[in-house]
Amino acid sequence: MSTSVDRGSGRAFVGPLLMITAMFCFVALDAILKHLVLRYDGFLLSFGRCLAQVVLVAAVVPFAGGPVALKTSHPWLQMGRGFCLGLTSVVMTIASRWMPLTDIYVIAFASPLIASLIAVRVLGEPVTGRQWLLIIGGFLGVTIALGPAAPSAGLILLLPLLQATGNGVYHVLTRLCARTDGPVAQLFHNALFATLLLALLLPWVWTPMAPRDVAMLLFGGVLVTFGHYLLVKAFTMAPTARVSPMVYSQIIWSTLFGYAVFGDVPTLSTIAGAVVIMACGVALIRSRA
Repeated sequence: MSTSVDRGSGRAFVGPLLMITAMFCFVALDAILKHLVLRYDGFLLSFGRCLAQVVLVAAVVPFAGGPVALKTSHPWLQMGRGFCLGLTSVVMTIASRWMPLTDIYVIAFASPLIASLIAVRVLGEPVTGRQWLLIIGGFLGVTIALGPAAPSAGLILLLPLLQATGNGVYHVLTRLCARTDGPVAQLFHNALFATLLLALLLPWVWTPMAPRDVAMLLFGGVLVTFGHYLLVKAFTMAPTARVSPMVYSQIIWSTLFGYAVFGDVPTLSTIAGAVVIMACGVALIRSRA
């Protein structure tokens, strides 16, 4: 009996570790895009990132059960996920041109709060009075993170807020699709639809890329695809209440990348807002467990 308990404890520990690693992959991709967006259009970079995911997932299909692994019962919902993926990728890339990674992530962390609001209507999930207070507290954290200098930032601040909204819709659609569609289908179809949508803009945004930059973009595509795989795997290793809070490790990774690569130092208001958002977000996740 002690052996099985130890194994269970080990799996519960591995789940959060996989999620933390997945978040590292996502932030590393965004750091690559932040570097490249100074020379290339954000739509072009997002197209390359999504195309890389399509190719990589298609390559593993023969080892994941064949074409049946790509079966989807919700093509329209998957198309909606693809639109959200393309939107959030473009918005994140463009925002990173003017904003530090940490600031973008702190504001974008409103997405679980937005997803909770949408889930009330779309999924019919009940929300208690305590959960409403946590949602309101999370949005208060966003306003703190924006800081007193927010008005001077102008319309740029709308980009991470738009990303948070897109991510919130994406999370709800993913939960709807997960009822029937497998993880390989989820990874493939959203990236495929995003790639097709972004391809429509290529005639206007196409710019030849240097081989080194192409290699960096492809490496970023590998990272984010691997990150999505680790994310799915994490939820099979441990309960949601233990895994989901690890999403907020993106704050740590983005701060480290921002300082080491771009010399960005988060402001006191950003740190304070991040603490409030993370506290409310973790409490909200655990209240739904």
